[in-house]
Amino acid sequence: TGNFEQILLEQPINHTMSIVGVDSSKEMLARAHKKCKESACVSFFEADLNTTLIFDDESFSHITSINTLYAVANPEFTLSEFHRVLECGGRLLLVTPL
Repeated sequence: TGNFEQILLEQPINHTMSIVGVDSSKEMLARAHKKCKESACVSFFEADLNTTLIFDDESFSHITSINTLYAVANPEFTLSEFHRVLECGGRLLLVTPL
């Protein structure tokens, strides 16, 4: 819903970031757009983590996945897609409930 993107924008290095948020829910994306509409460095895309991501190989230096792996049909596939779009030497942060 744009909460994490807002936190990133509050960091002192936010002027150098390009932030991309994804969600499969149009309603959640609408909320996120509303929260971050003032920032040109944030963009949002509708994406289903159960399918091939719309991004090119090695598109991102960092990926943060918050509470998503438990909700996908095949976590291994989703992780393989994260690996595909993550730059060599990039960082993946996974947050998942216990």
